[in-house]
Amino acid sequence: MAVRSSTAGYTFAALRIFQILALLSIFPLLLIFMARIDSIDAVPPYQLLYTLILSIFAMLYIVPTAGLHLCGTPSYTALAVFDAVFSGLFIAASIFLGLPLSRISCREVARLNYNIETLEDVTFPSNSSDIYRAENFGEVKLGHLMLPELGSTYAQMLESAGKFEQWVGRVAGVCRQMKGAWAGCLLLVVLCAGSAVAAVLLRRKVWKIPEFEDEEEKTILEDEAVRMRGGEESERGLLRESIEGIGPCEALVINHEL
Repeated sequence: MAVRSSTAGYTFAALRIFQILALLSIFPLLLIFMARIDSIDAVPPYQLLYTLILSIFAMLYIVPTAGLHLCGTPSYTALAVFDAVFSGLFIAASIFLGLPLSRISCREVARLNYNIETLEDVTFPSNSSDIYRAENFGEVKLGHLMLPELGSTYAQMLESAGKFEQWVGRVAGVCRQMKGAWAGCLLLVVLCAGSAVAAVLLRRKVWKIPEFEDEEEKTILEDEAVRMRGGEESERGLLRESIEGIGPCEALVINHEL
């Protein structure tokens, strides 16, 4: 259909592909972080839950609508609205993730926190050189972020392990992963806003506002009009032939009607 083969149609399809790729890059980062939190039975922070749930719903929305665009004609009005809504929701996710992450150096996080790979490393007392007690992780300032101490007891450490700031400010690996997820959310803000604009243009094309008229349907209508004119001319020719054998008065009446 001409709607899908227009510039707006190709743009919408390309944006959908980039949105799917962005979501596929975010999912592993969020799930690895979730697995680390689950390993110490801590409560996941709201930043992680919000971004993960939003990404799941976005994938469930984006994939089917991409198929509808390629195989049929969806309601582009609804797509424009929902894409704009998802753009706003990803703005919120970017703010939630970005507030503690902005101006933090993940290399500095590793240096100040003994290069630990997870907060689980501080939960078990040990004399080993690569395991650290929670009391060794006191208050620390990272850029604009001031982290309180993890706590001197296991219960206090578990409470701290449910805070997003403690993970990104103590574990360099999580810091890098969440910066990647943050970048993905920022990218999705732009992509969803772009697809919302493309959907508006496609809606105007479907509604056949003059500058976005459906050329394919216009050609069909023009061909039909030509066929109808040809049929009328044929009928008139037959009528003229039929009056040759009748009287002059009757012929005058028929010619007047023609």
